[in-house]
Amino acid sequence: MFSLAIIFFTLLVTSGETSAACTELFSEVGTRCLRFLPDVELDWTDAQSRCDVIGGHLARVDDCSLIAGIAAYVGAHGVQPTSGAYWIGATDRLQEGKFIWISNNQTELSLGTPFWGTSENIREPNGGSLQNCVAMMKNQAYHFHDVECSVKLGALCEQNTDAETDTTTGEPHCTTGVATDDVTATTKEPYTLTEATTPNERTSSSALETTGNTGKTDTTTVEHYSTTEKPVLCPDGYTSISGRCFLFLTDAVESWTAARLTCSLNNSGRLAYVDNCHLLGDLAAYLVDNDISPTTGYWIGIHDHEAEGIFRFTDGTLAPLTTPLWGFTNDTMEPNGGLDENCVAMIAADDFFLHDEDCDAALAVLCEAAWNTDTQFYM
Repeated sequence: MFSLAIIFFTLLVTSGETSAACTELFSEVGTRCLRFLPDVELDWTDAQSRCDVIGGHLARVDDCSLIAGIAAYVGAHGVQPTSGAYWIGATDRLQEGKFIWISNNQTELSLGTPFWGTSENIREPNGGSLQNCVAMMKNQAYHFHDVECSVKLGALCEQNTDAETDTTTGEPHCTTGVATDDVTATTKEPYTLTEATTPNERTSSSALETTGNTGKTDTTTVEHYSTTEKPVLCPDGYTSISGRCFLFLTDAVESWTAARLTCSLNNSGRLAYVDNCHLLGDLAAYLVDNDISPTTGYWIGIHDHEAEGIFRFTDGTLAPLTTPLWGFTNDTMEPNGGLDENCVAMIAADDFFLHDEDCDAALAVLCEAAWNTDTQFYM
């Protein structure tokens, strides 16, 4: 359940020289140096003080890919929090409803998909003035919840950046690696990136590579963190989101098989490949901001028709089974439908997190335009 996402676009990189930055008290997770304190039971203020003593602060988990990295590290190293959650460095104590990172000039947190979990099917944060501190919850695949600051939880610390910083990004980078007998993770930064040649290639500044059996299948994963995108010219009716072109057919309510045909008839498109958490967040934000949410949800191009539990995109490549892409039904993480639910949709009632559904269900359709390698334009 906590395997890292497989990223299905390729970027050309060359590794550069790095220097160790994590102290012996911290471990590399992605491009961050983190210390997991699973067995302490501290309130939020005391947790921040404990991190300060070891040269850190409560962690700033401001990239959705880092949630996957943290979940994978916890699973591989057996550092599940005894209390069921880890405090991180976010709070809305200064202004109710405005959550900020205390370690990054009070930068505001992103709300909604894909960072926040649910409580009794209600989207977090939902605790009002009684719950002003943020934790990552074990039973919610380490999605965020607002919690009473006095609750005793574990602490997730991040090494202070003034210990050593990357001269390119200003972020600490660590080279000692994260390893078990069958899982290794290594940062691949700083590096140089060739200029993007298609609209869905994006310039980046850091990467996390994981090799081994991460819980679902043997994988080698390279996760790229986007910083800039090239402008995209989309076919008529399609909208540019995250450097790709999407068509929202809210009124075309039909089965998954029919939806796949519908997309092929719209500029030779396909059911959308929601292959990373950044794209999921951008799609969800677009739907909410433009008030085009369907009653049910949108079919996308993922299924497990060929082998139960092995989800693939319609081109046969493996789809990621990981937090923070998949949602929850009654506190059970998706996909959870077994043999009865073999097609995947972004479900409106779960803020567009992914769910497996009955393929014959009538849902709206989300298409993605095909990229023409000959013309270098979307068809």
